[in-house]
This record gives sequence, C-alpha cells and structure tokens, in this order.
Amino acid sequence: MFSINTDAKDIEKILGKFSQSKIDAISVEIVQNLGSIVKNSARNYVAVDTGALKGSIDMIIEGDGASSVAIIGTPLDYASSQEYGTSKQSGQPFLRPALQDARTASNDVMKAVVKKHA
Repeated sequence: MFSINTDAKDIEKILGKFSQSKIDAISVEIVQNLGSIVKNSARNYVAVDTGALKGSIDMIIEGDGASSVAIIGTPLDYASSQEYGTSKQSGQPFLRPALQDARTASNDVMKAVVKKHA
C-alpha cells in the first residue's frame, strides 16, 4: 500500500476553524484531486501497445469525509507484469511514478483546496 505523507501544519490550523461537515467535504475534494493526478499520470506513463491498459486505468473513491480514499488501478491481469516486470522482461512502471507525481503535488493541492473553502 502506498501513502502520501505531508507536512500540513498550516492546513491543520486552518481546518480547526471549519465545521466537521466542511472538513469532510474538503477531505473528499483533496482525495479526488490527488487521485485524479495519479490516474492521469499513470495514463501518461503507461507503455501503449493496443491502448487497452491505458484505457482501463480508472479511479474509484471509497469511504466518506476524512475517511475517503482514492483507489486507482486496472482490472487487466497483465498490469502487474507491466508495472513490475517478469522473469523474461523488465517492468515499465506507470503507477509508481504516477504516485510520486501526486506526492510531489500533495501540499499544493491541499493548500489550494483549503484556500478555496476558506
């Protein structure tokens, strides 16, 4: 499992001024925005032969409020071989670099969403 850790002390101070329902809405928006970064980046990074893998990368949001999570992936069986490689071919990662893109953007995304609701 991957996670995104940030130094969000500024955001925590600002969130203390919001109601729980507002914090929940902000949390969902942050999860959606970061999940979209991962999904779109993965589609850009994935090697394309037929386009089936690229087209199958999708995102669902589970949970609600501060407990929401974005799940990004593909139902295609060969995706893990593409990501990690096999004994016969090296991997061509697409999800791991996409996650790094979201990590890089996470503080800016959180600040922008909180500022929008402030």
